[in-house]
Amino acid sequence: MLNMFILFVSKLLQWKCHLILDPIRNNLERKKTLKSLKITLV
Repeated sequence: MLNMFILFVSKLLQWKCHLILDPIRNNLERKKTLKSLKITLV
């Protein structure tokens, strides 16, 4: 019973982390691609 609860909480935390971190990561990726695009344009 306790194991299931711990598992559930860890999954929930992972999910929350994804919700928070994914947009940040996407933003960083976009900035990187923008930089590389600028480099190719120049």
